[in-house]
Amino acid sequence: TAVESVMQALMFLDSEHDVNMIVSDYCMPEMTGYDLLMEVKKSPKLAHLPVVIVSSDNIPERIKKS
Repeated sequence: TAVESVMQALMFLDSEHDVNMIVSDYCMPEMTGYDLLMEVKKSPKLAHLPVVIVSSDNIPERIKKS
């Protein structure tokens, strides 16, 4: 399932029960993929999910942070 923002992703994840993995772009509207990762890891329901963050940016700080 694809969504267009971190907020949409969080709403989907809150309502969906059959999620095995999250793949996110780093650059998203409103918040970043890293922000999504932090929200997921705060949630007892979602914290176990593996998260992959991808980006076409070549910015070392973003790569290291993610």
